[in-house]
Amino acid sequence: MLGTKRKRRPGAGRPPIDKQGSVIVQVRFTQDDWKAIDALVSEHGGNVSREIRAAVHYWLRLLEKPQRHVGALTCFIAILVRRIEARTGKTWLDDPVTGAAVCKEIEQLIFHFAPTPAKPVTIPPDIESIASQLILLAENLHPRPGVPEMRPELFGDEWVVLARIIKDLGSGWDRNKDVWLGRKEKSS
Repeated sequence: MLGTKRKRRPGAGRPPIDKQGSVIVQVRFTQDDWKAIDALVSEHGGNVSREIRAAVHYWLRLLEKPQRHVGALTCFIAILVRRIEARTGKTWLDDPVTGAAVCKEIEQLIFHFAPTPAKPVTIPPDIESIASQLILLAENLHPRPGVPEMRPELFGDEWVVLARIIKDLGSGWDRNKDVWLGRKEKSS
């Protein structure tokens, strides 16, 4: 028996998370952070390792070069939204005034930092439709009764992120369709 390599039966053990191998580290968390991680695991139906890996992967992608400007803007917007919600005492998802303030203030924030064109510009249609395409994709990832749930992990990281975002935000269509279709008056 000495010198013989032990063979595992096919499929035994944990599947590798990366073809190049993985690194195991010990990390300490505060009780509050651990409770928050545990709540995310319960909400997303995964496991702790997967949830922590997803968070680290997201954070690294958010701040990576050369796209650090995207992460910076995302963080700036998060701070802005938290301040607006603190002042109104309501969330932008639940209150039309807070929602309108978030839209207006984010536009002002981006206008301040983005280069101002010397003359009017026309945004090409393929760029102007990106937000609509993302909204459509996210809405289709939103779970609906009687509709089979999509498997976003089959389509890449961005789909997984969009699925989590729409799960957390809820459907904008469901929230606003009565006003958009004229069945309910807009509240002010």
